[in-house]
Amino acid sequence: MTFKFISRAYIVTTFNDYEKKNRWDNIYRKLYYETKKQESEMELSYDEAMTDVNFVKNRYQNVLPFDQNRVKLKTRKNGETDFINASPLKIPFANRDYILSQGPLDTTSGDFWQMIWEQNTRIIVMLNNVYEKGSMKCFPYFSTEDEKEKTFGDFKIHLDEETGTEIFRIRTMTLTATDPIHIEDGQTNQRTIHHFQFIDWPDFGVPSETESFLDFCQHVSDSEEKLRKEETFSPVVVHCSAGIGRSAGIGRSGAFVVVDSLLNYFQKQKTNHSEINQEIDGNNEIHVPATLEEFVLQIRKYRTGLIQTPEQLRFCWQSLNDWIKSNPDDDEPQQQPAEILPRKRQSTSESIEIRNRKQKIQEMREKLRKVEEYKNKWYRRWLDDDQKRFWVKSSLIAFGAVLATYVYTCYISKNE
Repeated sequence: MTFKFISRAYIVTTFNDYEKKNRWDNIYRKLYYETKKQESEMELSYDEAMTDVNFVKNRYQNVLPFDQNRVKLKTRKNGETDFINASPLKIPFANRDYILSQGPLDTTSGDFWQMIWEQNTRIIVMLNNVYEKGSMKCFPYFSTEDEKEKTFGDFKIHLDEETGTEIFRIRTMTLTATDPIHIEDGQTNQRTIHHFQFIDWPDFGVPSETESFLDFCQHVSDSEEKLRKEETFSPVVVHCSAGIGRSAGIGRSGAFVVVDSLLNYFQKQKTNHSEINQEIDGNNEIHVPATLEEFVLQIRKYRTGLIQTPEQLRFCWQSLNDWIKSNPDDDEPQQQPAEILPRKRQSTSESIEIRNRKQKIQEMREKLRKVEEYKNKWYRRWLDDDQKRFWVKSSLIAFGAVLATYVYTCYISKNE
């Protein structure tokens, strides 16, 4: 079945097909080669990030913003450059506007808050912990209950409120510009910042279930919609470790962007079909990708390496699939599967010990799955081919005949 554009039916149909045929590795491998080809054709470069003065501002040497698409700091003092490891990303068909950033370093936290101020950002999405497996993935640039007020360069932050669960934390902070150079005419020197941190994404893996991640995405989306109504909407800054997830942090941000933007698109599609139909017909010149693979390639034009593993690609698809099954579109029943099963909810009050145990079980299952996949590939390579199957059978028969002859000879010799 082919689809003209990404839809609920497309997500459900392709997810089931890829699951049944276990195509995730192949799909991801194809994306990898198409991404390399795309970057070459677009002549994307990293020259600015590679200069001596800017290179030390990068957390990872292989996760750099393209020269053609990077955020530039507006106010510079003491000969500082305009460089920060961050990339803007607009997704018109989903009405989403992001900035994908690396997790701030100790030496770049002041630049990070300057970017937040200059871009008028009110929402920050953090998809990692400060420390993971004993390694610092992000400098603690935000205020907490233990340290409610911090200062970074020309900016001061104060924690007003912190809520949440063991899965994610939601902080409301006041950002204050302490130097008048950053304040334009008519502006106040304070703003409210909403900080969302998802803390249950394991390094080198994906969450054990989609429910908590979808809840997290909904909290962020609700905050975005509220700001839109107040006409204070601006780019949402998203970061993990490097702003793109594996250990380098370049997949979690990509996964969030894919899921958040498509969920908003599906919700918008349900509430305003006429507007969406105009976009699909091209009247408003807004391109809607035909496939999720095309969408991933599209966002990779703006920041390198978004979605880092086949498991992360599958998790994006599964999250969307689970959301669709628990939020059926009554206006398009013909596109839905015959049976709609509710998404299984998992309590967010489970102990950390239980969740860690479940994560270990998931990792063991993943290892077993890969072993079985390898074994299946080995057998298919030999036994699905008629000539090789004949060769294997003939060899076994010949070996059996030789072995029988040898045993018989030994028996005769022993009895003589």
